[in-house]
Amino acid sequence: MLIQTFTPTMLSTFERCPHQFRRKYVDKQKAPQDFSRDLACGNAAHAVLQGVFEVYRRTGGYPINLRERVEAALPSAPYPDLAQSAADVERVLAWVKNALGSIEGSADVALVERWLEYRFPGSADCPAFLLRHRIDLVLDHKNGALEHRDWKTGSRAEVDELQNVAARIVVRTAFPDHERILSSTAFLAHDVVQIDELTREDVRASWGRIKRLAAGAMAERDWLPTSNALCPWCPYYQRGCALYPTADIRPDATTEWLEGVA
Repeated sequence: MLIQTFTPTMLSTFERCPHQFRRKYVDKQKAPQDFSRDLACGNAAHAVLQGVFEVYRRTGGYPINLRERVEAALPSAPYPDLAQSAADVERVLAWVKNALGSIEGSADVALVERWLEYRFPGSADCPAFLLRHRIDLVLDHKNGALEHRDWKTGSRAEVDELQNVAARIVVRTAFPDHERILSSTAFLAHDVVQIDELTREDVRASWGRIKRLAAGAMAERDWLPTSNALCPWCPYYQRGCALYPTADIRPDATTEWLEGVA
């Protein structure tokens, strides 16, 4: 059997709705999605920070053209007017500045936007699989601690447990000589950073959940949809989902008048 590959996002999708997992990751069906300013801003912030920290790693300093980098990273065509585009440039620029201000000046940048992985050999309760996660930033502190950081641009200031623990696992695999590893999440919209030092017991508790989800995804055969609070935001909502079929479109009063419907 080929080793399956999972990311934290894939596992949380399966936990939320096997049907959505099947269509997105097994069948690889791409549903049309409307332009989202929040998503565009989040993607732009990650792209700009990646470039900025690549410069910092090479030169020891930040580039001065932050605004130009933000403007280049944000798409312009989907915006209905220049005012919205300009507002989002300011929003992303503020996030980037918050991110740079949260970095300890003495820390070295060890890694920027890199896919890392842990190859689980399998056990009695779970087949072998590959756990992959994209790490936003890894900092090497002078006191010997290693810190992996996740940039969050949404309005919610909550640490994603699966992502946090998966990051801790793959970073430990990539840097096995560091005994002390810090897990941090920077909530850029709030200018707040939460730093945790996960114990082995903390990681193992969530590792059990990761294994359960991976084993479930590899054994799943029915892929039944599951109703949850995020259904209206699912790309397959009313697009082939048995729980939420396509809504019937009834003619409005003007159409009935024009078309002669009694």
